[in-house]
Amino acid sequence: MTCGDCAHFVDEPARIEALIPGLTALGSARASVRADDGICAVHDRVVTARDCCDRFSPRLSQGRGRP
Repeated sequence: MTCGDCAHFVDEPARIEALIPGLTALGSARASVRADDGICAVHDRVVTARDCCDRFSPRLSQGRGRP
């Protein structure tokens, strides 16, 4: 039950770039330094796939990055 398996975890580069205006001025959400980081749509912050919280909601599909 980690963020990487949560329905609220956004890890698609295009969606991350849309959620963080100006990110592409610094680089790209496709960069390898992002590793397994993503955005928590509930808490509106950057988290890793290994993080967890009490708002976990399992993904309905096998696809990642789709809340």
